[in-house]
Amino acid sequence: MKKFAVSLFLIAGGLFAGNLQAQVGLSKPEAIAKVKARTMLVIVEEPSEKLLSTIKPEELENYKKDIADYNAMMAELAPKIWKISPKIEFKTRAEVYKLVEAKDPGYAFMEYEKYRVQFASAASYYATRRACGFKDKLAGTNIMGGDYIKSEFSIRLTDDKMYGLQIIGIPMPSPCPTSADLVFAMKTIQLHFKYKEEGLSEIKISQLFKTNAPQLKNMKLYVNKQDTEATLEDIKKVYSHPVEMFDGRAEIDQAILNATEGIAVCIMIPHSDQSYSFYVYKASDLSVLAYTNDSQSTGVSVGGIGMVDMARDLTRNKMKRDHFKIFGKQADK
Repeated sequence: MKKFAVSLFLIAGGLFAGNLQAQVGLSKPEAIAKVKARTMLVIVEEPSEKLLSTIKPEELENYKKDIADYNAMMAELAPKIWKISPKIEFKTRAEVYKLVEAKDPGYAFMEYEKYRVQFASAASYYATRRACGFKDKLAGTNIMGGDYIKSEFSIRLTDDKMYGLQIIGIPMPSPCPTSADLVFAMKTIQLHFKYKEEGLSEIKISQLFKTNAPQLKNMKLYVNKQDTEATLEDIKKVYSHPVEMFDGRAEIDQAILNATEGIAVCIMIPHSDQSYSFYVYKASDLSVLAYTNDSQSTGVSVGGIGMVDMARDLTRNKMKRDHFKIFGKQADK
């Protein structure tokens, strides 16, 4: 009996931890104060000489385009979206590294770790590219087999260790972000900082969906058809509030980019190859409205909490009908 109780505790703890994993880092108020007082650096990525010499010649243009697209998005979005720093500047990764080595106390910086971690070698580069091919399916694993890609968008200080614990890190929905994904990261970080400055603990922040969920009653939920195994008819049987399904993510991205009022969006966040969280966010400010994960269920179509079979492992990244039932129950409380 004692062993069974311990197992239940670990399962519950795992579910709760999955919710906390939406952000990484302590976000201490004193660190946030430094971020708000300093110039924010946006890293301008450059091709790695190592990758240029090791990836296939026919892949070079894709590699260079990936970097150019990211730099262009950040050049457009960072000045518009990042509001809490007195100034924003753009520097190359090599220039930022020099400031870190000198422990310069004058800056904070944004780092999208893909260019340091996922693009660290030819093997990880190709794994990332394979995952990018299926980004609309929001698969944390390469559905052709084997590759798991998770990347974080982080805020760090130039007088901290380069590879130490970041101030905050946001796991990204995809290693090939759209403009909406980058807006999601920057807005989510700033909102988290606001909560911490208001005195909320990490635990209280992770539970905000419980008080925010009733707002869903007066909002339309946007769902990407490729993110779920459920049909729109299935969802409407268990979720009684307005919902619309799209064959892709374009409308969801536009709602985020336009900060559209009255719209809620579903976003999947991967934590590992066997751990996914499903969130509903308010498109206007990206505050969280509802939450569940790949192991949580009401017992109809997903299985009991903690009960995961081999067949379902292949589609853990897909929302089932029961996940929408959970969203609906949270909204109705």
